[in-house]
Amino acid sequence: MCNVLFDNVVVDGSKVHPDGFLLWPEQIDFGMYGFEDVKLRIPSDGKRVRYFGNGRAGASRLKSNAKEYVSAVSVLYEMPNEGRLFLATYHNYFARIPLPVTVFAGEDDMHLRKPCHPANSPGAWVRFDASRLKETASKR
Repeated sequence: MCNVLFDNVVVDGSKVHPDGFLLWPEQIDFGMYGFEDVKLRIPSDGKRVRYFGNGRAGASRLKSNAKEYVSAVSVLYEMPNEGRLFLATYHNYFARIPLPVTVFAGEDDMHLRKPCHPANSPGAWVRFDASRLKETASKR
């Protein structure tokens, strides 16, 4: 399954939000994998703050054991000042069946994946092509 999102809110003939305002890559990341969580211990005596790592808070929607049927989330964007549309497809790291990049392969379309496990790459996405899709699937 792949969901396609598009911000088409128009009021009195004008767009309410700037292009992509509600659908930035960071917001797609949060929607798919949840908030980033940073673990700190701050002692009451004012001594050294200790860092215990980061990851994802409990609100993660897509996990290795949940919703693996979601292959990707695509966002339909409009190129500023040009009016041309293109798709950015954000692939689910945990998808049981990855969406082939040939499905959305328009001239301006792009496919993005997490560079590593979502808990270790909040907000990060990298572009990839068909040959890298095979490489990513084989690493799991």
